[in-house]
Amino acid sequence: MGYFLAGLLILVILWYVISALRPRGEAPHMESADDVTACPVRLTLLAVNPLEIDPERLMADYQMLWDETLTCAPQKAPPGAPPTYRLSNGEYVLWLTLLDEPLPPGDSAMLDATSPRLTAADRDALASHTATVVLHYPQSHAICPTRGRFMVMALHTLLRDAAVLGYVPTSALRYVSHAAVDRVCAEHDPLSPTALFLLNVNTMREQTADGRRWLHTHGLEQFGLPELHLFLDDGDDADDAEIILANTAIYCLTNGPVLQPGQIAELDGNGALFDIRRLPNGAMGHDGLCGMLLLVKHGTAASEWV
Repeated sequence: MGYFLAGLLILVILWYVISALRPRGEAPHMESADDVTACPVRLTLLAVNPLEIDPERLMADYQMLWDETLTCAPQKAPPGAPPTYRLSNGEYVLWLTLLDEPLPPGDSAMLDATSPRLTAADRDALASHTATVVLHYPQSHAICPTRGRFMVMALHTLLRDAAVLGYVPTSALRYVSHAAVDRVCAEHDPLSPTALFLLNVNTMREQTADGRRWLHTHGLEQFGLPELHLFLDDGDDADDAEIILANTAIYCLTNGPVLQPGQIAELDGNGALFDIRRLPNGAMGHDGLCGMLLLVKHGTAASEWV
């Protein structure tokens, strides 16, 4: 019995030592660009030519913009893997990966269809960029509002490079031009809930198979929030409904995930009440890393989604 306990103690000590020595926070193993772009929450910057990262300059620019410290360290990568840098503000970590290639043609075509208010210059950028820079999480499930804001802070630092045309918040299914960023940030702090919504979230309109109109968000998951869905009744104005959805999204960006299934909330400012219901991932062909919520006019008969 004594030998057994002694052996067990040795195993415990060895496990502790190995755990303490195991490298932490190393870059994920990437075999190709496809491995990088598999992360569902990422920002992809479009550039006219391949970017070169100067860690010292990037850290200085970040300090100047945000009055906070950033570390930027190149990571060892296997032969043929894209250059990757580890960014940290001391609390959260992001990876920055340089890809010497544009978005796949299918992605550019999709963004042309799903991005709101694209200009001719935006379409030219989608068609003519030659390289991309990807900001992505080490682990996509570890998402929270503060982490999302750190990604936006890193994004705005990289946007200072004249070679960057704009960026794609992948989960928002949209392209955002450098000019659009400048317009929004001329009126709003870039980290304000309104700016986060205008530059990183997308509101889309669709119709169900039976012709019912339907609005929903894409991109709130970047900030640890559920995506929002709203069905329109006959006679409802789609523009008014989109304002309700936008205001609700901004409210959530301001206050966090405070809306919960089973609650009743006033969302339009006119006293109209909405029931908050859970919409399971996969419903209507959509999902969200932080779930989905359905906004239903109060008193509407319960559907299969509660």
